[in-house]
Amino acid sequence: MKINDTQHEMIDAYIKQQLKGEALQAFERQLADNEAIQQEVFFRQGIRGAFQVKAVEQVILQAKSDPLLEEANERKIEHPQLESVHNTIQQAKAENDIRKRRTIRRLVAVGIAASILGLFWMGGIFVQQSLPELADKNFSVPKVELTYTNPEIESVSATQVGIEDLLTKATQAYNAKNFDRTLTVFDDLRSQYNYETDEMLLYESLIDYQKNNYNKAAETLQQIITRNSEIKDEAHWYLALTYLKMEQKDPAKEQLEILNNQTSKYQKKADRLLNKLN
Repeated sequence: MKINDTQHEMIDAYIKQQLKGEALQAFERQLADNEAIQQEVFFRQGIRGAFQVKAVEQVILQAKSDPLLEEANERKIEHPQLESVHNTIQQAKAENDIRKRRTIRRLVAVGIAASILGLFWMGGIFVQQSLPELADKNFSVPKVELTYTNPEIESVSATQVGIEDLLTKATQAYNAKNFDRTLTVFDDLRSQYNYETDEMLLYESLIDYQKNNYNKAAETLQQIITRNSEIKDEAHWYLALTYLKMEQKDPAKEQLEILNNQTSKYQKKADRLLNKLN
């Protein structure tokens, strides 16, 4: 008994497990009563199983069954439904070509979108949103080692031993990220010995930075710069990062340009960061 086109389609759907509900029940009744359909199902299931073998699967992916049919001819393998199998494979090849074209179109679309996004980024459209992120990437907590110096503000009654003891405690507290304790010790230095240095102000500003008190940090750093301190390069650098956290691009660039125009350990860092902001 010859199998018609509709039955071929039903067999394909059955093997691919696409039949559901009443359609599946109706086909299974035909399968039980129709020997031709039974043979066709068994044959196609055998071919489908063969496709799972790695060697055959590779051939199918590359040529979509033509080599497989040639091999069948060479071995003189004959089957009344071989033409049907060939047609099924040719359909698979056509579907595969369509999928390839769709994939290429998607890749082209993604590539165009990525290019446009890159142009937007290079044009600076997203720079404003990324300023705090740039600051975080460039901020690093320095290791503190406060030592006794002769500050501008120091009373006659100050004793070096007492000051050095408190400086040691402040150093230990800061390096342990116990910022509240650090600030307390700094207050003790001022109240007990009328002692204050630019280094103390710098680390106070860094504590405010890490506590998100950016306005206060900026004021302290500006104070250090105004004094023309020996650590003014550090003050310029951290002031630039503070401005970035505050999303103030132009003031940040001004600080970075100062560093970029003079020789210091922050010159290269400032140059790299300026390139990202321009």
